[in-house]
Amino acid sequence: MGKDDALTQTELQKHLSYDPQTGSLVWLLPASRRALGAEAGYVRPDGYRMITVHWRKYLAHRLAWLHVHGVWPPQFIDHINGNRSDNRLSNLRLADYSTNGMNRPPQINSRWGRGVHKRAGKWIAEIKNNGVKKYLGSFNSPEEARTAFIEAAAATRGEFVRID
Repeated sequence: MGKDDALTQTELQKHLSYDPQTGSLVWLLPASRRALGAEAGYVRPDGYRMITVHWRKYLAHRLAWLHVHGVWPPQFIDHINGNRSDNRLSNLRLADYSTNGMNRPPQINSRWGRGVHKRAGKWIAEIKNNGVKKYLGSFNSPEEARTAFIEAAAATRGEFVRID
């Protein structure tokens, strides 16, 4: 039994209301440091909203899922648009470890985007799926390598494709 299992939908709904259109979770019960109707929690430096219920911290998107569906998500919840604090129901989808990682933004030091780098004077395109790196080819320009990556990403990642 994990930490999440301790909180049920019924208990959550006593404390918080959820608006699936805005993604807001607001307090239904006042307490010493919060007002009735105030938005719950705080946004962490990494962009995720964190909410404390019964002295336990939960990620807001997981609480939103429980609030609507009545069960804890089995693994990961992916924010479709990449905005970690956008907890509208239409922006949340179930994901496993691999597909959740596919929707991550590229690294800051990646000038040409994900899957493209320069090696020995050529532009290399590679894609990683389920921990396995696949070589897509060697190209004369970064644009050609980027095109190869985009095509491979669309073919293998489906709805989880994120190329920017």
